[in-house]
Amino acid sequence: MVDTDCPLVLIEWEDSVQPIPRWVRLSEFEPSGPVSCVSVWWLIQNDGKVKILAPNMGEIADAKQIQASGIILIPTSAVTRILHLREGQKLICPSSRPVQERKQKLS
Repeated sequence: MVDTDCPLVLIEWEDSVQPIPRWVRLSEFEPSGPVSCVSVWWLIQNDGKVKILAPNMGEIADAKQIQASGIILIPTSAVTRILHLREGQKLICPSSRPVQERKQKLS
C-alpha cells in the first residue's frame, strides 16, 4: 500500500498552450487562453509553491524502497482544484458535452 503521505488525487490545473511552430503576422495573431487540464496522480509534495505528482509508483510495500516515475511539478498558482480520491469512488469524466449526447455517439 502507498504511504498515506502520498494520497491519490484528481487535480485540475491550467497550463500554457503549445508554442506556435510557424511564423505568424502579429496583425493576424489571435491569442488563446490557457489550457484546462485534469489528471489523476499520487501527490508526493503539496505546499504553497508547488504540487509534485507521479502517475506511477513501484515497490510500494517497502517505504524505504518506494519508487515513482513520470514525476511532474505543477505550480500551486496554476491549480484550480484538488479532489482526494478514495477506493470505490465514481468519477464523472469532464466534458463540455452532456452525458446523454456522449452516450448517443458511442451507440
